Amino acid sequence: MRQCKILTAIFVALSAFPSAAAFPAVAAESIVGAWSANRACKEIDRIDISSMSLGDEDWYCSFNSVSRKGEVVTWRGRCGSPDVEDDPHPYASTIVARLSGARLYLLENGKSWGAYKRCKK
Repeated sequence: MRQCKILTAIFVALSAFPSAAAFPAVAAESIVGAWSANRACKEIDRIDISSMSLGDEDWYCSFNSVSRKGEVVTWRGRCGSPDVEDDPHPYASTIVARLSGARLYLLENGKSWGAYKRCKK
């Protein structure tokens, strides 16, 4: 009998709190923006990421699909030179970005590009 009263009291106390469904889910941090492997974050050393593309002054990737699971974003599309005259045949590419704390780790077709820090605005 005493256990029943305790369980009833716990149930009543817990029912006073809003359910987890009442709270909005916390969205993962966006990786859109400028990133650099060094502190200077100069344009020459910077990767610019948008929702469906990324690149720098020497290469560019355009994606036709993107997915995200937690802190990992996967893009699929084509990469090559931003200048079509230099590289008229972009290649198929899968880019995987993983955000870990303040660092962004990038892989292209399984090969690491290293770690990047977000550039300050």
